[in-house]
Amino acid sequence: PAPRVQLAMTAEPVQVHGDALLLREAIKNLVDNALKYGGDGPLQIALTVESGQAVLTIADHGAGIAAAHAERVFERFARGEGAPSGGAGLGLAIVKRVVDSHGGRIDLSNRPQGGLIATIRLPRSSP
Repeated sequence: PAPRVQLAMTAEPVQVHGDALLLREAIKNLVDNALKYGGDGPLQIALTVESGQAVLTIADHGAGIAAAHAERVFERFARGEGAPSGGAGLGLAIVKRVVDSHGGRIDLSNRPQGGLIATIRLPRSSP
């Protein structure tokens, strides 16, 4: 069977300055969401460097997100339209707060072939 998670990382070291525990929790939250709502295809996680920033992308094969909800899902207690019950709607709000507190940015976009891409951009620190 195909692996459930596919990883791709840049060959060069990528370091960011920040709270490792908070960043780990934010990434875990995104991966958990992608595994839960991301359909049956493999989850693709990539770490690259672009314009002096560490860029982490998590892409799934789920239903994606309606454009009208792309910003709202970062609000506390907000849940995506059609999301199954069981969550409190805090996960993406926590992710956004952690990323913002590290001087970064998080974006959600739909994949042309179906699915969602979560992209975290954080300032890169010197090794």
